[in-house]
Amino acid sequence: MSSEKSKRIVVGGFVAVALVLLVFGVMQPVSAAWTKIAPIHVNNTGGNAQAYYPVRVFVPYDSDMNNDFSDIRVVENETYNFIPYWIENKSDGEWCVLWFNATYIPANSWCNDTYYLLYGNSSASDASDGDATFEFFDDFNYTSIPSYLIHNGTNDAGVGGIELPNGDIIAAWGHGTECTNDQTILASRSTDGGITWGSSYTLQNTSDRADVEPQFLVLGNTVFFFYTVINEDDPNRAGAIYYRTSVDNAFTWSEPHLIESSNYLTCSISNPIKIENSDYAGRIILPAWGWDGNKYYSYVYYSDDDCNTWNKSNPVPTDKSLNEPTVVELSDGTLYMLMRNSDLPGGEWQYESKSTDGGVTWSNATSSGIQSPRAQSHLLKLSNGHIVLLWNNVSSSSNTPRVPLSVVVSTDDCDTWSNAVDIRSGSGQYSNSGLLLKSNGEIIALYTDEINNDIYAAIFTEEVFSETLSDKWDTVGSPGISFENSVMTMTCDDEAYIESKNFSISPPVILEVRSRDRDYQTANFPALYGFGYYHGSTYDTNGVRREGYTAEQYCLLTNDNSGRDLTDGFSRNTNFATYKIVWTTSICHIYENGAKKDNDEVTTHIPTVNLPIVIGVTYYGGGDGVSFDVDWVFVRKYASPEPTALLGAEQSIGGAGPYTITLSQGYNMIGWTSTTSRTSTELCSIVPNCSYVYKKNPDGSWTSKQCGFPGGDFSVSRGFGFMAYIIQECDWTRDE
Repeated sequence: MSSEKSKRIVVGGFVAVALVLLVFGVMQPVSAAWTKIAPIHVNNTGGNAQAYYPVRVFVPYDSDMNNDFSDIRVVENETYNFIPYWIENKSDGEWCVLWFNATYIPANSWCNDTYYLLYGNSSASDASDGDATFEFFDDFNYTSIPSYLIHNGTNDAGVGGIELPNGDIIAAWGHGTECTNDQTILASRSTDGGITWGSSYTLQNTSDRADVEPQFLVLGNTVFFFYTVINEDDPNRAGAIYYRTSVDNAFTWSEPHLIESSNYLTCSISNPIKIENSDYAGRIILPAWGWDGNKYYSYVYYSDDDCNTWNKSNPVPTDKSLNEPTVVELSDGTLYMLMRNSDLPGGEWQYESKSTDGGVTWSNATSSGIQSPRAQSHLLKLSNGHIVLLWNNVSSSSNTPRVPLSVVVSTDDCDTWSNAVDIRSGSGQYSNSGLLLKSNGEIIALYTDEINNDIYAAIFTEEVFSETLSDKWDTVGSPGISFENSVMTMTCDDEAYIESKNFSISPPVILEVRSRDRDYQTANFPALYGFGYYHGSTYDTNGVRREGYTAEQYCLLTNDNSGRDLTDGFSRNTNFATYKIVWTTSICHIYENGAKKDNDEVTTHIPTVNLPIVIGVTYYGGGDGVSFDVDWVFVRKYASPEPTALLGAEQSIGGAGPYTITLSQGYNMIGWTSTTSRTSTELCSIVPNCSYVYKKNPDGSWTSKQCGFPGGDFSVSRGFGFMAYIIQECDWTRDE
């Protein structure tokens, strides 16, 4: 709407009486980028003032708005400072529902117009910000790392790869029965950066020996292919490390070149690196490990003539059985190594060692503080010097679990790491992996599905670490988690959930979540959302749980569309619904799509202590699991009754000074924002064609003043409203 006389009509105050919602007062200057403004009428009928309280308001689309509502802003009427807001839902070109964080709402206020909605700025971009609007917020706008199938295998594991000089990607892996001499190395090529892959073919097949652990290096136009040959019929598993070269992008290969053979097992494990800095620049480092008859040990081969000749370093000093090393160069030329702890029991941590002499000698191995099972890890240096780590982000003293398979990045030479991003989570085993860097900056993590023997490539960039689920949540157990279009999909086959990190809260508060069920198993169970935990049939610190409609423990919400409880199967409802938990010190309510779901009031076993937010399955009794989607979740303050808001009539922005607006015949609800308070007698003389003025009292009653007659005295001040009865439509020029 472009006319100042255009107005929105609402019904309120008196039954079946149309009220024109208006705001009057001297308007402060606003950036000329915004051309329209409308008051937000806030009613706070409770006896307490509220500070920084999120208020919900429905906004119909106006032709002066951007079609996607990207230009709307909320401001405070005196300072015109922007107020944080978040758009909960919208239909472009029709309507939106937004929350704004009201800085202050007076007690017992009616038609409080201290906030405005700005719009009419075609160049504005969306500024919706849930984090600034609520106590806690997450819309799960995270990036999942996509995985692409390379090979649907049988008895396949241990994958390595590299980008070739022509831009193709080669991946290779071991194929055959483990610990037998029928193992060969298969390979596949991708010509589109790792998304699709050609048919697998045999890359290496040594007669009567096992070929394993393919690794690659590119120097100029020459591709080096490293691999290990093992005699699995030998009790000591005698091994040898070879390499072959290609000068035609891995289509043909040279004869094998021996690096070293041993009477015991010896093996390369991860792609070689070329030292870029220090006195050893140009040296090639090939990580390797072996067996000395008693325990595993880690070391490297190094070459100063582009792989023509090789030397062997000293083993990493340790009394532990450490193998499967990975090496990266730090910014000062120091070499940093991580190793698997293969003690029995072992695992728990990756172990680390450093070399300052180009890999010839290594420091005593110590725990890196990076939790791990007995499984390998891989390090990769990016072009900007940052370092990526691929590994199983779980502590275990055995070979399993090997999930989640995660990546982190370090920007300070492996001293600290980002929050982890999972490539695979939930159930399954994923390891025997590799890392490579593409010339366009993309990173490919190659890995094995050890249950199904499939080979995958996961593709991502460093941007995936900019904002992660781990920034706000701790993961408990092994829930399967993925993200798409700002929706989190969670699958829990056991006790598995996420818990808000560094955030807990006590009542009175409200949690709201938008979620839906997913088809999963025969008797899929509903997810739990709420405050705190449930760990069985006993109470946890005066906890409350919602099981069906009864109160037992902490978890205050069941994802409920059909009256099902936690033990029965149900007819799935795959539509999104909004659930709300109202938590006070004396009572709890649950709402689904605005409808109260409690059969009875929940008044017992209500927690009053600070509790975190939890999503998932905090207690598992066996049987089928749960799978569901979550669009968003937030926690906000709660007061009873809650403040409400309604959008008022549009005005054109004209800056400070007099302005004119139309009063309709009949009742006009007016928000008063002037800093000068006025009595009812003064209002009668200020408002033209006015026969009555009314003020709503805290108890809901009205005080009326008939203009020109005694009695009915009241006053209004900034942040409060009044009603005026206009006997004939007129324009009113306001200059206060």
